Amino acid sequence: MSENVRKWTARQKKYAHWKANPYREETKEEFAKTINITDKTLRRWDKLEGFKDLVDGLIEEYTDGEEAEIWRAVIENAKGGKDGSADRRLFFQLKGKLVERQEHGFDDNVESVEVKIVKAKDEPKPEGN
Repeated sequence: MSENVRKWTARQKKYAHWKANPYREETKEEFAKTINITDKTLRRWDKLEGFKDLVDGLIEEYTDGEEAEIWRAVIENAKGGKDGSADRRLFFQLKGKLVERQEHGFDDNVESVEVKIVKAKDEPKPEGN
């Protein structure tokens, strides 16, 4: 059983790294010039099967190293600052401890319903089943 694995050229790999880099400063057209191709070629590469997966994998690699720093920023911002409430919401959302409130129009006397999602613990199965 043979598997089709695309071999990316050096310029395609360089472009994938450029796309995945959150700190890039040059435009797509400027980048194309640095590797001596046109931006039309870059658009064609964007459509190649597997190219998006290559870029997504690189983004995962880049962002894995940033998790601790992002957590620290979210925690610090959640403690105060002008946008603290949004960061507090994000913090509890990421921790799986956010209780969502949803409004429903079922009854005029009910203004909101509180929904709490709790992860069920695996219960041991009775012996013999």
